[in-house]
Amino acid sequence: MINIRVCTARILKDRFQIEEEVTEVLFTEGILQDHVCRNFLIKEEYFNKVDISGRQVLKNHLADRFCVSTSTIEKVISNHP
Repeated sequence: MINIRVCTARILKDRFQIEEEVTEVLFTEGILQDHVCRNFLIKEEYFNKVDISGRQVLKNHLADRFCVSTSTIEKVISNHP
């Protein structure tokens, strides 16, 4: 299972140099929400790895990692702009 807050903090640190402590405060204050960040992490991983492995295999892998159903993964990636 993946820790959404830790992974989100890592991405914000890498891309925007936002410290992990600031990210935790954003979660605590409700500015960042777990389900929104979860969907972002799913999309990020799916679209970065879709060419490497098969689509259905990757969807199943993501469903296991995020403890959601495959149909939830399909809904999340279908909302990608």
